[in-house]
Amino acid sequence: MKSAPRIIGAVQPTYLPWMPFFERMAASDAFVLLDDVEYSKNNFFNRNSVKTAQGRQLLTVPVLYSGNSKTLICDIQVNNAVRWRVKHWRAIEQAYSRAAFWPQYRDQLADLYSRPCERLMEIVLPLIHIMREAFCISTPFHLSSDLAAEGSRNGKLIKICRMLDGTHFIVKPGTEAYHPPSEFEQEGIRLTFLSYSKFTYPQLHGAFEPMLSALDYLLNCGPGRPPFSATCAMTQGAS
Repeated sequence: MKSAPRIIGAVQPTYLPWMPFFERMAASDAFVLLDDVEYSKNNFFNRNSVKTAQGRQLLTVPVLYSGNSKTLICDIQVNNAVRWRVKHWRAIEQAYSRAAFWPQYRDQLADLYSRPCERLMEIVLPLIHIMREAFCISTPFHLSSDLAAEGSRNGKLIKICRMLDGTHFIVKPGTEAYHPPSEFEQEGIRLTFLSYSKFTYPQLHGAFEPMLSALDYLLNCGPGRPPFSATCAMTQGAS
């Protein structure tokens, strides 16, 4: 009797992640946050957008980072010379104080933004856990720094799959050049392609604005499983 596939999802951590982050988590049998890879500028590791009465507002956590640095995401320090926590809290409060579920999450978020924060992951992880729990996602959650899987790029991902007894690894359609199926298949792992769900939901402040932080969905629509398809198209390949 053929065993059921065990799907592994892995993605780099981001501040105030968007809905596809949680859809990938929901579609996985085990989910890994790739926090022990190199930080790079101009990515979404430390930023995302909320929706205000004036439109999209990008919230960026200032970090201490040099362009030539090899610092891992898990080791990135926050620049607390900038009063970013106060600024971000005020922006979130002003944007969502009239949202239907703001009263339910206001105190939890206020407490989080009142805490001292030395490393980027100290604000990233709690926000992920707040939304993960609210969205009823029970997928086992791991940090790659805890797994200590050696290697880089696809080699690291393959080792993570092996450590978690994975048979399939989630990628986005169109990323075959970056994740060659043959590299995974020769190690007994198939790729599975996840196309993110497209849906609208009630928002404050005018016409629907896509690709915001998932906090926008949570505060407007509340807890419970979002309308993810959470299904993956399996490839044919090595078993």
